Amino acid sequence: MFRIDCHFHPNFSFLSKRKIKDKAKKIWNKFKEHKLDIVICTEHNFKSPKEAYYDLLKFKPKNHKTTLLPGVEATTKEGIDILLFSNDPEFYEKEKDLLIPELYSLDNFIKRMKKAKNIFSVIAHPNIILKQGLLSNQGSPKYFQNFRKFDFIEKHNACLNELVDSLQIIKNTKFYKKIQSVKNLPEKFIKNHSFLVGSDAHHVEDIGSFLEFPNINHKIDFNNLKRLISSKEKRSVKFNESKNKVISFSKKVLTSATEVLQSKIYNIKNNKNLTSLQWQTEYTLKKNKSM
Repeated sequence: MFRIDCHFHPNFSFLSKRKIKDKAKKIWNKFKEHKLDIVICTEHNFKSPKEAYYDLLKFKPKNHKTTLLPGVEATTKEGIDILLFSNDPEFYEKEKDLLIPELYSLDNFIKRMKKAKNIFSVIAHPNIILKQGLLSNQGSPKYFQNFRKFDFIEKHNACLNELVDSLQIIKNTKFYKKIQSVKNLPEKFIKNHSFLVGSDAHHVEDIGSFLEFPNINHKIDFNNLKRLISSKEKRSVKFNESKNKVISFSKKVLTSATEVLQSKIYNIKNNKNLTSLQWQTEYTLKKNKSM
């Protein structure tokens, strides 16, 4: 079998090297426990994604079978989250402008993304609440106009699983259907496009949601990854079951609130450089369009 988790956050505290080491060891143990073949390290663009990838990789046990791919959860100017990943960590430098929060509008992000080499793109949690998904932010018409410009759709995201499970009593309400679509995006928004599954794990106990190909018994490298996911090969979706749903969801809420604050601080600290770079990139894109 072959298992892949497309959306994972190390969520390290960079204030303590010891805590990074301890958490990294627990993460690798969880990868092994769930027999994950590939995990894409998609730390938020405002939380040092390059450093997070290398810090986690540094503590990978010898002969561990999980392949860690370098990635990022990038953000457009509208606040839409897009996952980018590669097999070459050099992309953190070569395409570093794509990692800058809210630098490009959606249209310009797509144009710039198409110029990048050796990277794949994923529409993260398309219908997530708070407008961070392409569908929830732009609405159906714009979503259908753009969704095939990305390599994959994250059809299944586990970040709201505990909330979905606990609110089944109101399953006929509009709100429930909204959060349920994060866990299981309706087929009408996929339309036979290639899809992936993400745990969106920020904590060790949240690791264990993935896309599984039960009949694949050989190693899949980066070059064959898209071919497999786009194929008609039999597959299934596995969701991690929290031992304590209340504690797990409470930790997720606290982490999300902290990340909102971190992103605000990042933008304030980098506002001058961001404004200058926005002007340069928008000028370049307009110049290229007129040529």
